[in-house]
Amino acid sequence: MSLIFQEDSSEFLEQIAALERDQLTNEVICEVVGRLKKMKRKKDLCLSWANIKAALATVVDDSLDCITEKNLRHSFFSVYEKRCTKIKNGKGSDGYKEFLSAVYVLPTTREASALQLTPRSRPVTPSSFQEGVNEEVFKENYELKQQNHSLQNDIRERDAKVAKLEKLCQDLTQKNFTKERKKTEQKRLTEDSKRQLNRAMYWRQLYFDTKDELEIKTTNSLKSMHSKFLKIRRQQAKPVTVTVTTKTSEISSDDELMQVIADLRTNVKEKHDTIGVLEDQLLESQDRVNDLLNQEKSTKRDGKSYSSDVREASYHLMDLGMAEENVSGAVRRVYKCLTGQELMGPLPSAKTQNRFGNEMKSVSRQQLKDVLQGEEDMTLKFDGTTKASHHAVEVEIATKDATYLIAVKDQEGGTADQYHATLNESLNDTGDNLLSNISNTMSDRVVTNQCIEKKLSKDKGQDLNGFKCAIHPLDTFSKDVDKAVKNHEDTIKIDNPAPNQLFRSAGDSWTMTMVKAISKIFHNDKYSSVGPDLDSFIADKLAATPINELSPTSSTVYHRFVGNRFHIYFLDAGLVFFYTDLCVLFFETISSSTNPFPKAIYQWLKSEQLVTTLRAVGLIGKFISGPWMRFVPSVNCILDLNPHLLEATEKLSKWIADPSELLDGTASPIFPTSCLKDGVFNILTTSQGASLDEACMKLLKVLLQAVKDVITRQMSDQLPGGKFWDPSPALYKQAQSCGVDNISGERRFGSVDAYMKKAPNASLEKVEARTMFKGNKTASWLEGQDSKSRKRAIEVAMKETSETMVVEKKRRLGRLEAHRESIRNQRRQLSKMEEKKRDQVQKIIEDLLEGSGLWRLEDIEAETRKIKGKGKQVKVLKAQINTWNKYISTVKSKEATVTGKTVQQLQELLAKVHCTPSPEKEVLLKALQDTDTLIGKNISQEWMQDEVTELWKRKIHQVKAGEYEVSYENEAGKFYYLTRAEVLADMILGDLMIL
Repeated sequence: MSLIFQEDSSEFLEQIAALERDQLTNEVICEVVGRLKKMKRKKDLCLSWANIKAALATVVDDSLDCITEKNLRHSFFSVYEKRCTKIKNGKGSDGYKEFLSAVYVLPTTREASALQLTPRSRPVTPSSFQEGVNEEVFKENYELKQQNHSLQNDIRERDAKVAKLEKLCQDLTQKNFTKERKKTEQKRLTEDSKRQLNRAMYWRQLYFDTKDELEIKTTNSLKSMHSKFLKIRRQQAKPVTVTVTTKTSEISSDDELMQVIADLRTNVKEKHDTIGVLEDQLLESQDRVNDLLNQEKSTKRDGKSYSSDVREASYHLMDLGMAEENVSGAVRRVYKCLTGQELMGPLPSAKTQNRFGNEMKSVSRQQLKDVLQGEEDMTLKFDGTTKASHHAVEVEIATKDATYLIAVKDQEGGTADQYHATLNESLNDTGDNLLSNISNTMSDRVVTNQCIEKKLSKDKGQDLNGFKCAIHPLDTFSKDVDKAVKNHEDTIKIDNPAPNQLFRSAGDSWTMTMVKAISKIFHNDKYSSVGPDLDSFIADKLAATPINELSPTSSTVYHRFVGNRFHIYFLDAGLVFFYTDLCVLFFETISSSTNPFPKAIYQWLKSEQLVTTLRAVGLIGKFISGPWMRFVPSVNCILDLNPHLLEATEKLSKWIADPSELLDGTASPIFPTSCLKDGVFNILTTSQGASLDEACMKLLKVLLQAVKDVITRQMSDQLPGGKFWDPSPALYKQAQSCGVDNISGERRFGSVDAYMKKAPNASLEKVEARTMFKGNKTASWLEGQDSKSRKRAIEVAMKETSETMVVEKKRRLGRLEAHRESIRNQRRQLSKMEEKKRDQVQKIIEDLLEGSGLWRLEDIEAETRKIKGKGKQVKVLKAQINTWNKYISTVKSKEATVTGKTVQQLQELLAKVHCTPSPEKEVLLKALQDTDTLIGKNISQEWMQDEVTELWKRKIHQVKAGEYEVSYENEAGKFYYLTRAEVLADMILGDLMIL
């Protein structure tokens, strides 16, 4: 409708009046209202409702007397509000276009009166309208007004928020402006210093150039003047008429000569003055340059927080193992040694360095986000251990190229739910939706780990490939092989020749016991008088041996036996067999120690049966566990181990049938790697005689069967029929990030142990930050970034550390509360057990008191006859026996069982357990024999109230109706009553003491 776009209102009305009736659409009406709103402040008298009505009368060819100007205004604005509503619902809709193209309908008199609503008043109900009023128009108009009112409120709220945001933006802009101004000022000072330096160098060069030029000009002038003097003298000797013109440069008189000399002197003086000025400027520039060069480097930015350079230096020094309190001193001294200048301002305190240690974790997480970005099919590795009464969990993520530590967390227990929560927490701290890029897990064979894998698979919505460590079967090798050795020893009935000196742990064989004992000889200070002598004796004998192959390849004479882990049992058993003859010779000829422990070992080493067992265990170390330790870690992908495991089981089946290849040393190792053929190997594969070789082969078959059973059981997933035996291309691609073991986790725990020994009071969060920074080589990653990236990473760490510390504090308090609740539960459980034990003791004492207390030995027969009924006699006799055996006797008899015995047998058993008590049991014995001996005694009794143990002092006054009457120390005249069984049970359990 371009015909109504006119600047002049009179022309605007004329074009409206020129419209045809079908051209008077709702769009024209909306344009009129819009123009009225725009012209409201200009007070245009031409564009009035009277003029608009006149223009409409011309269009419709009617005087419109029945419609007032007010009615017309309400009708126009009603159309305009409908248009606004349709714009809000969707401007591109068909209804909006149809509405604008529709012909405007003039309001009738009744419709106009219905639209006359006062602002802020509610419309009249439809029942009060006159007949024929359009109720639908009224409702729609009312709803539009309500929407307009809500929109106005929304606009006011939005304006308030916009004003608040503008104020915040203004403050931030001001802060940024201040920072930018400081940066600009620093940049300007740097540029000024560079400019001054360049200017000084320019003036210095100009000074030397001018000086050289002046010297050349002075020399030329002197030469010219000298030649003129000579010429003048010649002329004076031979008078010649000289014609002086303005163009000649010759000197015709002495006055002119003096004038030339004066001019030259003036010129020289001016040049010297210029040189002096240049020298002054050069000195000033040099002073400025020296001031800039000697300016001290600031340690803080904006005078508040420490600079990124100081923080980065602190990170590196702490990564190298320096204590926090020594870092700042080292930074200052190193800076002065390298630059010869002093650092301006203070350096961080030990407390601030502790915060820097927390920032190292944030930098490591930024590294993880960088290196893990875009990685797919990663492997999640986790392991747990108990450290200082806390359960620590380490979490790693492995890619095709490297393994990264993402967390070392503390949790209150070792359940699957707790592990699951810790793993999710660690993954969320490292990155968003990290679990979606993980396809495999690597852990050991604890049953809890299988539950964790199922929970993680449920979280991801897809099954994870749960791989197991291929090194940990060596642990089971050691345990199962030693069980087979123990059964063999029990079969051939090996007895301990030194029962008072060699004690074996439950489940250990005598062979393992001796291996551990010899480790004590070499590595325990208690036997240092024997160990060094034996070490030197063996070294001298081996050095004198002409055949070099008789010496072990390792420089260690004997490896320390710390836990039966992996290859150590088999390795040390071979070494003991290798040193057997030398040790026996040492004890027979050299050793003069009176310590019975080495003598017991000497007796063991002379046993041929035990030495044969050592040989069998040592051969397994040479052909199975040793090659396993060397070959398996060299495999990159765990699925590549499948054919080698199958080959290993086939070799074991062959050796079980005939182990002679192992004895003569012709067998190839279990895996395709070289066998370590040293002096131990040569001795192990040398025949010891037909009978001993036959005994060794017989034992080897049993041990090899135990090893094969472990492989087929623990590595079944990677053997024929297992779910990973014949991997698809997709599975093989997913497993490329999964190595063959999770030993890296144990190395992480080793680093944690080492740091906690250095700093025993450090929190696990701090240890986690140091371990992540060092284990992930974050220092190298940080050095590989450019200066801007390093600075940005450190600034991000500064911001994130505050939030991280708050979150970790909440988690730590949560774990502490959970740990306390666990302790409370344990105490409740213990309280229940103690209560149960107290009830048992009290029941025995009640049965005892039915027979008039504890009997003396000579009164057993008489007291038994006093009790009527065999059932009651049996009950009292059992109470007597249990009291003597459990509570009076210092040595409890295992044969004092009272079940299924007659009265006569119980009397005989009571006589056997009857004993003389120790002095500390005298008071209890007298009280059990005669309960009246406690009357008048002051006692101290323990009571537990609200899980708090309290001591109450009481006094026993008398016995009433079989109960003791007692009073408290601070409650004179008030008495309480306790049964005799309760008091005596407390004495037995140690909760009551006679004062």
